[in-house]
Amino acid sequence: MAVTARDSGTGAGRRLALAYAEIVGGNTVDVVTKSLLSEFATSQKIDGTPISDQFEAFINYIIVSDVYSEEFDFGGVATGLGEFGIDGIAILVNDALIDDE
Repeated sequence: MAVTARDSGTGAGRRLALAYAEIVGGNTVDVVTKSLLSEFATSQKIDGTPISDQFEAFINYIIVSDVYSEEFDFGGVATGLGEFGIDGIAILVNDALIDDE
């Protein structure tokens, strides 16, 4: 899950980190987070993927869209499998999202 330094520890980032831990651990997630995740997964047509992958995409989208108002591919900021603890990274330069293309 991509959580910036300013988001970690308290506030939204901390709540999202706790929700992620609940999802991965198989525990029940609060109704609001579960509803938002379900809505996001359906709208992005990823509702057939594992819940942990849906949540990872959801978090990447939330964190990046908080600082970048243009449309972007949340999959483009995902780090992929095997990156323990870092689910996404976004680089913004002069208000432009940098990708590898």
